[in-house]
Amino acid sequence: MFVLVLSLSFFKAKAQNYDLSQFKDFEQLAKVNPAFTGVLQKLRLLAANRGSDLNIAFESKLLKTDNYLGGGFNQISQNNVRRQTFYASYNRDKKLKNEAILKIAIQGDYIQKSFFKAADATLPFSFSDFDGSSFSYDSASASNFSTQRNYADLGLGIAYQGKRIIFGANARHLNQPKFSINNTVNDKMPIEANAQLSSYFSVGKLSIIPTGMISVQGTDKYMQLGTGVNYLDYTFIGQYELLNDKPLVDIGVTYRKGRVFAAASYVADLKQDDGIDLSKLKITLNLNLRKLKLEDKGMLKYLSYLY
Repeated sequence: MFVLVLSLSFFKAKAQNYDLSQFKDFEQLAKVNPAFTGVLQKLRLLAANRGSDLNIAFESKLLKTDNYLGGGFNQISQNNVRRQTFYASYNRDKKLKNEAILKIAIQGDYIQKSFFKAADATLPFSFSDFDGSSFSYDSASASNFSTQRNYADLGLGIAYQGKRIIFGANARHLNQPKFSINNTVNDKMPIEANAQLSSYFSVGKLSIIPTGMISVQGTDKYMQLGTGVNYLDYTFIGQYELLNDKPLVDIGVTYRKGRVFAAASYVADLKQDDGIDLSKLKITLNLNLRKLKLEDKGMLKYLSYLY
Protein backbone atom coordinates (compact mmCIF):
# COMPACT_ATOMS: atom_id res chain seq x y z
CA MET A 1 0.00 0.00 0.00
CA PHE A 2 2.82 2.38 0.87
CA VAL A 3 4.50 1.80 -2.52
CA LEU A 4 1.14 2.40 -4.25
CA VAL A 5 0.62 5.68 -2.45
CA LEU A 6 4.09 6.92 -3.33
CA SER A 7 3.68 5.93 -6.96
CA LEU A 8 0.30 7.61 -7.31
CA SER A 9 1.11 10.56 -5.02
CA PHE A 10 4.39 11.70 -6.48
CA PHE A 11 6.60 13.60 -4.03
CA LYS A 12 7.46 16.76 -5.92
CA ALA A 13 9.47 19.25 -3.88
CA LYS A 14 10.27 20.80 -0.55
CA ALA A 15 8.57 24.17 0.01
CA GLN A 16 8.79 26.45 3.06
CA ASN A 17 8.28 24.68 6.38
CA TYR A 18 5.13 26.51 7.47
CA ASP A 19 4.92 24.65 10.78
CA LEU A 20 8.35 25.90 11.86
CA SER A 21 7.20 29.53 12.20
CA GLN A 22 3.46 29.19 12.94
CA PHE A 23 2.54 30.90 16.25
CA LYS A 24 6.21 31.33 17.17
CA ASP A 25 5.70 34.57 19.08
CA PHE A 26 6.18 35.69 22.69
CA GLU A 27 2.45 36.50 22.85
CA GLN A 28 1.92 32.70 22.70
CA LEU A 29 4.90 31.73 24.84
CA ALA A 30 3.46 28.53 26.37
CA LYS A 31 2.59 27.30 22.85
CA VAL A 32 6.21 27.82 21.80
CA ASN A 33 7.66 26.02 24.85
CA PRO A 34 5.56 24.05 27.38
CA ALA A 35 8.06 24.98 30.11
CA PHE A 36 6.54 28.48 30.08
CA THR A 37 3.11 27.12 31.00
CA GLY A 38 1.98 29.16 34.01
CA VAL A 39 5.05 31.42 33.90
CA LEU A 40 3.00 34.43 35.09
CA GLN A 41 1.53 32.29 37.91
CA LYS A 42 -2.10 33.14 37.15
CA LEU A 43 -5.23 31.44 35.85
CA ARG A 44 -5.29 32.67 32.27
CA LEU A 45 -7.21 32.33 29.01
CA LEU A 46 -5.17 32.86 25.84
CA ALA A 47 -6.34 33.29 22.26
CA ALA A 48 -4.71 34.23 18.96
CA ASN A 49 -5.89 34.36 15.37
CA ARG A 50 -4.08 34.93 12.07
CA GLY A 51 -6.04 34.37 8.88
CA SER A 52 -7.63 30.92 9.18
CA ASP A 53 -5.21 29.89 11.97
CA LEU A 54 -6.50 29.81 15.53
CA ASN A 55 -5.03 29.03 18.94
CA ILE A 56 -7.14 28.97 22.14
CA ALA A 57 -5.56 27.88 25.42
CA PHE A 58 -5.57 28.15 29.19
CA GLU A 59 -2.95 27.84 31.92
CA SER A 60 -3.19 27.69 35.69
CA LYS A 61 -1.23 27.03 38.85
CA LEU A 62 -2.36 23.90 40.70
CA LEU A 63 -3.59 25.22 44.05
CA LYS A 64 -0.60 26.54 46.05
CA THR A 65 1.92 24.08 44.63
CA ASP A 66 4.75 24.59 42.16
CA ASN A 67 2.87 22.62 39.50
CA TYR A 68 1.12 24.11 36.49
CA LEU A 69 -1.32 22.77 33.91
CA GLY A 70 -2.17 24.11 30.50
CA GLY A 71 -3.93 23.03 27.37
CA GLY A 72 -5.85 24.16 24.38
CA PHE A 73 -6.97 23.83 20.79
CA ASN A 74 -4.96 24.80 17.73
CA GLN A 75 -6.11 24.86 14.10
CA ILE A 76 -4.05 25.77 11.06
CA SER A 77 -4.95 25.53 7.38
CA GLN A 78 -3.16 26.01 4.11
CA ASN A 79 -3.88 25.00 0.55
CA ASN A 80 -5.80 21.72 0.84
CA VAL A 81 -4.70 20.64 4.31
CA ARG A 82 -6.25 21.39 7.70
CA ARG A 83 -4.80 20.30 11.03
CA GLN A 84 -6.60 20.43 14.37
CA THR A 85 -4.63 19.80 17.56
CA PHE A 86 -5.86 19.24 21.10
CA TYR A 87 -2.94 19.60 23.49
CA ALA A 88 -2.16 19.52 27.22
CA SER A 89 1.01 20.49 29.07
CA TYR A 90 2.37 20.01 32.58
CA ASN A 91 5.12 22.14 34.08
CA ARG A 92 6.86 21.96 37.45
CA ASP A 93 8.97 24.71 39.03
CA LYS A 94 12.09 24.01 41.05
CA LYS A 95 13.30 27.00 43.08
CA LEU A 96 17.02 27.77 42.84
CA LYS A 97 19.26 30.26 44.66
CA ASN A 98 18.75 34.04 44.30
CA GLU A 99 15.02 33.64 43.50
CA ALA A 100 15.80 31.86 40.22
CA ILE A 101 13.47 29.12 38.97
CA LEU A 102 14.10 26.03 36.87
CA LYS A 103 11.07 24.84 34.87
CA ILE A 104 10.63 21.33 33.47
CA ALA A 105 7.66 20.41 31.29
CA ILE A 106 6.05 17.86 29.02
CA GLN A 107 3.38 18.36 26.35
CA GLY A 108 1.12 15.85 24.63
CA ASP A 109 -0.82 16.46 21.41
CA TYR A 110 -3.71 14.63 19.76
CA ILE A 111 -3.78 15.64 16.10
CA GLN A 112 -6.43 15.30 13.41
CA LYS A 113 -5.29 16.15 9.89
CA SER A 114 -7.66 16.42 6.92
CA PHE A 115 -6.77 16.54 3.22
CA PHE A 116 -9.44 17.88 0.90
CA LYS A 117 -9.82 18.95 -2.71
CA ALA A 118 -11.00 22.47 -3.43
CA ALA A 119 -14.29 22.68 -5.34
CA ASP A 120 -12.69 24.42 -8.33
CA ALA A 121 -9.56 22.21 -8.48
CA THR A 122 -8.99 20.08 -11.56
CA LEU A 123 -7.03 16.83 -11.57
CA PRO A 124 -4.18 16.39 -11.21
CA PHE A 125 -3.11 19.17 -8.81
CA SER A 126 -0.43 19.56 -6.13
CA PHE A 127 -0.56 20.68 -2.52
CA SER A 128 1.95 21.18 0.31
CA ASP A 129 1.89 19.72 3.79
CA PHE A 130 2.84 21.95 6.75
CA ASP A 131 6.44 20.69 6.77
CA GLY A 132 6.87 21.86 3.16
CA SER A 133 6.52 18.46 1.45
CA SER A 134 4.57 18.69 -1.83
CA PHE A 135 2.37 15.96 -3.27
CA SER A 136 0.43 15.40 -6.48
CA TYR A 137 -3.26 14.53 -6.29
CA ASP A 138 -4.79 12.53 -9.16
CA SER A 139 -7.98 10.51 -9.57
CA ALA A 140 -6.28 7.22 -8.71
CA SER A 141 -4.97 8.49 -5.37
CA ALA A 142 -8.00 10.60 -4.36
CA SER A 143 -9.10 8.23 -1.59
CA ASN A 144 -5.72 8.50 0.14
CA PHE A 145 -6.19 12.22 0.72
CA SER A 146 -9.87 12.38 1.61
CA THR A 147 -9.53 10.35 4.83
CA GLN A 148 -8.86 12.07 8.15
CA ARG A 149 -5.55 11.04 9.75
CA ASN A 150 -5.16 10.90 13.54
CA TYR A 151 -1.93 10.57 15.53
CA ALA A 152 -0.36 11.55 18.85
CA ASP A 153 2.71 13.72 19.32
CA LEU A 154 4.96 14.66 22.24
CA GLY A 155 7.14 17.57 23.32
CA LEU A 156 9.56 18.31 26.17
CA GLY A 157 10.73 21.65 27.55
CA ILE A 158 13.04 23.28 30.07
CA ALA A 159 13.40 26.92 31.11
CA TYR A 160 15.36 29.15 33.46
CA GLN A 161 13.81 32.25 35.02
CA GLY A 162 16.11 34.75 36.71
CA LYS A 163 15.73 38.32 37.95
CA ARG A 164 16.62 39.91 34.61
CA ILE A 165 16.60 37.07 32.12
CA ILE A 166 14.43 34.20 30.98
CA PHE A 167 15.69 31.38 28.79
CA GLY A 168 14.06 28.26 27.43
CA ALA A 169 14.87 25.27 25.23
CA ASN A 170 12.56 22.52 24.05
CA ALA A 171 11.99 19.71 21.55
CA ARG A 172 8.78 19.20 19.60
CA HIS A 173 7.38 16.55 17.24
CA LEU A 174 8.95 13.55 18.96
CA ASN A 175 6.34 11.32 17.30
CA GLN A 176 5.26 13.15 14.14
CA PRO A 177 4.77 10.86 11.09
CA LYS A 178 6.88 11.74 8.07
CA PHE A 179 4.05 11.08 5.62
CA SER A 180 0.68 11.53 7.29
CA ILE A 181 -1.19 10.74 4.05
CA ASN A 182 -1.02 7.06 4.99
CA ASN A 183 -1.64 5.53 8.43
CA THR A 184 0.71 2.60 7.78
CA VAL A 185 3.83 4.75 7.43
CA ASN A 186 6.14 4.41 10.45
CA ASP A 187 8.85 6.90 9.44
CA LYS A 188 9.10 9.97 11.69
CA MET A 189 9.79 13.60 10.90
CA PRO A 190 13.02 15.08 12.27
CA ILE A 191 12.64 16.39 15.82
CA GLU A 192 12.21 20.16 16.05
CA ALA A 193 14.56 21.93 18.50
CA ASN A 194 13.82 25.44 19.79
CA ALA A 195 15.38 28.06 22.06
CA GLN A 196 13.97 31.32 23.44
CA LEU A 197 15.60 34.25 25.27
CA SER A 198 14.40 37.55 26.72
CA SER A 199 15.69 40.23 29.10
CA TYR A 200 15.04 43.91 29.86
CA PHE A 201 16.61 47.25 30.72
CA SER A 202 15.32 50.80 31.15
CA VAL A 203 16.09 54.07 29.36
CA GLY A 204 14.36 56.92 31.17
CA LYS A 205 10.62 56.17 31.18
CA LEU A 206 11.03 53.53 28.49
CA SER A 207 11.48 49.81 29.14
CA ILE A 208 13.41 47.92 26.47
CA ILE A 209 12.70 44.17 26.16
CA PRO A 210 14.97 42.38 23.65
CA THR A 211 13.84 38.93 22.52
CA GLY A 212 15.28 36.12 20.47
CA MET A 213 14.06 32.77 19.19
CA ILE A 214 15.47 30.04 16.98
CA SER A 215 13.98 26.79 15.65
CA VAL A 216 15.65 23.98 13.70
CA GLN A 217 14.06 20.91 12.11
CA GLY A 218 16.17 18.84 9.76
CA THR A 219 17.61 21.23 7.19
CA ASP A 220 15.00 23.94 7.91
CA LYS A 221 15.82 26.90 10.17
CA TYR A 222 13.81 29.75 11.63
CA MET A 223 15.27 32.74 13.48
CA GLN A 224 13.56 35.67 15.16
CA LEU A 225 15.26 38.73 16.69
CA GLY A 226 13.17 41.54 18.11
CA THR A 227 12.71 44.31 20.64
CA GLY A 228 9.74 45.55 22.61
CA VAL A 229 9.67 49.18 23.72
CA ASN A 230 7.23 49.78 26.57
CA TYR A 231 5.74 53.12 27.62
CA LEU A 232 2.92 53.16 30.17
CA ASP A 233 0.32 50.57 29.02
CA TYR A 234 1.65 50.17 25.46
CA THR A 235 4.53 48.17 24.03
CA PHE A 236 5.69 48.63 20.44
CA ILE A 237 7.32 45.56 18.92
CA GLY A 238 9.58 45.12 15.92
CA GLN A 239 10.98 41.75 14.84
CA TYR A 240 13.17 40.51 12.05
CA GLU A 241 12.47 36.89 11.09
CA LEU A 242 14.24 34.52 8.73
CA LEU A 243 12.59 31.28 7.58
CA ASN A 244 15.42 29.53 5.72
CA ASP A 245 16.24 32.22 3.11
CA LYS A 246 12.88 34.02 3.39
CA PRO A 247 13.22 37.33 5.33
CA LEU A 248 10.18 38.67 7.19
CA VAL A 249 9.43 41.74 9.30
CA ASP A 250 6.87 41.58 12.09
CA ILE A 251 5.64 44.86 13.58
CA GLY A 252 2.96 45.31 16.21
CA VAL A 253 1.71 46.85 19.43
CA THR A 254 0.51 45.35 22.70
CA TYR A 255 -1.73 46.81 25.39
CA ARG A 256 -1.54 45.66 29.01
CA LYS A 257 -4.00 47.00 31.59
CA GLY A 258 -4.65 45.04 34.77
CA ARG A 259 -5.96 41.61 33.84
CA VAL A 260 -6.26 42.35 30.09
CA PHE A 261 -3.58 41.89 27.44
CA ALA A 262 -4.28 42.60 23.75
CA ALA A 263 -1.94 42.67 20.77
CA ALA A 264 -2.04 43.23 17.04
CA SER A 265 0.84 42.51 14.67
CA TYR A 266 1.46 42.25 10.94
CA VAL A 267 4.03 40.13 9.10
CA ALA A 268 5.49 41.47 5.84
CA ASP A 269 7.52 39.45 3.34
CA LEU A 270 10.54 41.54 2.33
CA LYS A 271 10.85 39.69 -1.00
CA GLN A 272 7.24 40.26 -2.05
CA ASP A 273 5.16 43.39 -2.46
CA ASP A 274 1.56 42.22 -2.75
CA GLY A 275 -0.02 45.06 -0.78
CA ILE A 276 -1.90 44.59 2.48
CA ASP A 277 -2.90 40.97 3.13
CA LEU A 278 -5.26 40.67 6.10
CA SER A 279 -4.38 36.98 6.49
CA LYS A 280 -0.99 38.17 7.78
CA LEU A 281 -2.59 40.20 10.57
CA LYS A 282 -2.45 38.51 13.97
CA ILE A 283 -4.78 39.38 16.86
CA THR A 284 -3.98 38.16 20.39
CA LEU A 285 -6.09 38.41 23.54
CA ASN A 286 -4.89 37.08 26.92
CA LEU A 287 -6.96 37.44 30.09
CA ASN A 288 -6.16 36.80 33.74
CA LEU A 289 -9.33 35.20 35.05
CA ARG A 290 -8.63 35.82 38.72
CA LYS A 291 -8.11 39.14 40.42
CA LEU A 292 -4.42 40.01 40.76
CA LYS A 293 -3.14 39.54 44.30
CA LEU A 294 0.36 40.87 43.87
CA GLU A 295 1.89 43.03 41.16
CA ASP A 296 4.50 41.31 39.02
CA LYS A 297 8.07 42.35 39.68
CA GLY A 298 11.36 41.92 37.88
CA MET A 299 11.40 39.76 34.77
CA LEU A 300 7.75 38.73 35.09
CA LYS A 301 6.62 42.36 35.04
CA TYR A 302 8.35 42.98 31.73
CA LEU A 303 7.38 39.60 30.31
CA SER A 304 3.73 40.51 30.95
CA TYR A 305 4.11 43.34 28.40
CA LEU A 306 4.71 40.64 25.74
CA TYR A 307 2.57 37.80 27.11
